[in-house]
Amino acid sequence: IDGLELANDALEWSITNLSETSMPYDTGWHPAVWIRGTLREGYVQEQGLGGEQHPLAKIRAESKKGAVLCKTERVVLYDAKCDQVISQVEISSNLPNTMLWSPSSSNLVCMEPVTGVTRRRGFDKFESEAPRLEPGKTQEYWAEIKVA
Repeated sequence: IDGLELANDALEWSITNLSETSMPYDTGWHPAVWIRGTLREGYVQEQGLGGEQHPLAKIRAESKKGAVLCKTERVVLYDAKCDQVISQVEISSNLPNTMLWSPSSSNLVCMEPVTGVTRRRGFDKFESEAPRLEPGKTQEYWAEIKVA
């Protein structure tokens, strides 16, 4: 990673392959949001084509064995209580996926823009599933959070 920079209200970073061979890599950003509402009422909405909705209770249940993977660059969390949205958190990036998960012992929801995810613990498929960066090439990324 060449460096992190906060510019235009977005976190920006780049990865450069300084070697002479192709390099597999993964990168991402791992923000977490405190939920003030209820798991029953809150949800995360994928933005864009398809726009699937993921209830927070479903995200919590799926987190016991992994994470919910959204094939989108933008998601919005709707924190709700008493049938009213009390806050919104939007995460946008130029990374192709967003992982959603929630630890069972807290009111956190993690909304993580990532390049990819390995399918099993131990990263046994990392070489075949990760994006690759050719020698001398640089890949730039950005991610931002908006709160309403």
